Amino acid sequence: MTKLAVDGSVRVGKGHSPVGLTIMGYDFTVTTETNTIHSGDVYCASLRSVVVNLGIKVLKVLVDRRYAAGSCEQETILEHEHKHVEITREAPRYYAREVSEKVEAMLRPRVLQLASLEEARTVYAPMIRAELQPLFQAIRDRAAERNAQLDEREGDASKLHRCEHW
Repeated sequence: MTKLAVDGSVRVGKGHSPVGLTIMGYDFTVTTETNTIHSGDVYCASLRSVVVNLGIKVLKVLVDRRYAAGSCEQETILEHEHKHVEITREAPRYYAREVSEKVEAMLRPRVLQLASLEEARTVYAPMIRAELQPLFQAIRDRAAERNAQLDEREGDASKLHRCEHW
């Protein structure tokens, strides 16, 4: 689990092996539909709809197998890791309104003139994704910061007294 912790960018102290680990990864997708009109040498495109998905692509909770299922140690580890899961789920919800407002602002009528039909059909998604990128990063940062605070607040010492066999 120490290798996973290092590969997963989790800092562990010297001589410390994590007994639990939450691995997560967000998935942010932007899908658009456009109205297109061919006019002379150009294609005119206007945005018809936008769907932004803020989701979790990967979410795994690992517990050191030295601790038997249902044991005090495993339950204590799982309780802590489930707090990480909740933090991971909360971060996109925290920014959902801001994302929605930004997308609404981008839906205002704006017609673009483009050279090809394919470009007219696909032009908006990358623009919207780029515009939302700072919010997507803020979601990642919020989760990382709050997870680090949790680990600092609930260090091993606070968990050790709860169970007999660490």
